[in-house]
Amino acid sequence: MTNNPKIILICFFLFLESFTYAQKPVVYYFSEIGLTMYIPSDFNVIDAAKNEAINQHGQKLMEDANHMKVDISETKTLIAARKSEKDYFNVTITPFDPKKDGSIDESNANVYKILFKTFHSKLPNAKIDTASGVKIVGGKSFSEFLVKILIDQNTTMYMYLLSKLYEGYDLGISYLYTDEPTKKQIASTLDSFKFDK
Repeated sequence: MTNNPKIILICFFLFLESFTYAQKPVVYYFSEIGLTMYIPSDFNVIDAAKNEAINQHGQKLMEDANHMKVDISETKTLIAARKSEKDYFNVTITPFDPKKDGSIDESNANVYKILFKTFHSKLPNAKIDTASGVKIVGGKSFSEFLVKILIDQNTTMYMYLLSKLYEGYDLGISYLYTDEPTKKQIASTLDSFKFDK
């Protein structure tokens, strides 16, 4: 072991720099909707193949619980990231034309019903509460839908769906968390949203 204070000081600064670097969020830009945002460094971006498998699994769960076909073929995931199996964040866009597709509010209401029925079917012993409102993200008003799922005395999941008609798309933001630190990280991510227009 060395007693050289200069070497100890250099090692300390290298450690501090590597720690600071590891904690920096990663910034993303999505030209389709002119969105800049960041993901916290301890969230891992899910690759396209794995995300597709997750989407197909979710689609099957919804179809089985609701006895209907669910078409997500036009939905594009801009980013999906996971901190753990129970902590998740994604942003999607789906082409939406009110003249052809009807009211986005009615569309959202149908999605909320399907989602509630799916959770109720797959978690029959859980206590499920819902709430809706409006949330401002990046200076834009989004419809907000919360599903609070009390799994047991130790586990409560909070799932949020945000939706907005924007630039010809149903812009969707969804996230799931089970603890306060992750809730704060996701809130910080939403605060980072900046739209070009």
